[in-house]
Formats: sequence, structure tokens, C-alpha cells
Amino acid sequence: DHIKSLNNGYITGLKSAQVEYINARGSFIDAHTICCDATCPTLKCPGSRKTKITARRVIIAVGGRPQYPDIPGAKEYAITSDDIFSLERSPGKTLVVG
Repeated sequence: DHIKSLNNGYITGLKSAQVEYINARGSFIDAHTICCDATCPTLKCPGSRKTKITARRVIIAVGGRPQYPDIPGAKEYAITSDDIFSLERSPGKTLVVG
């Protein structure tokens, strides 16, 4: 799958640059501290099951997943940006919505 291959490439690049990759949801406590739902070898946030991570620099990659619009025929006649990479051949002319 092309999208997974791209994502793995990004993760590999980060790790080779000695960046710790943590896939989690979180929020900033201050400029250098994040409280998130990840498990890693750091202190726990007080009063919760979340983990507190402190770093000099933080990279935020919000990511996203394509969704079909809530309109008639969307799922029958449209494909997502992820799906387009799974096609055996180019669809030719395309219209991008969103």
C-alpha cells in the first residue's frame, strides 16, 4: 500500500535522525511538555493514566484520514485520496473536492 509505505518512510527517516517517534494523542501542558495517551519511559501525568513527555523540540504531525462527504452518491461514485493509489491504472481526469 503506497500510503503506508510513505508513512513508514517518514518514521524511518525520523528514527535515523535519532528522533523518538510516539504515535499518540496529546495536549501541551507548557512550551516543552506534552501530556499524552502513549506509554513511554517517562513520568506519568498526575492523577491520570497519561504520560508526560518533556522535550526541547517537538514535531507535531497531525495526520488525517480522508472521509467521504455526506452527499448522495459519494461512496458509489467517488474514491478517497488514499484509494487513488490502489488503482491498477490512472483514472485520467480527476476532480478534487475539499
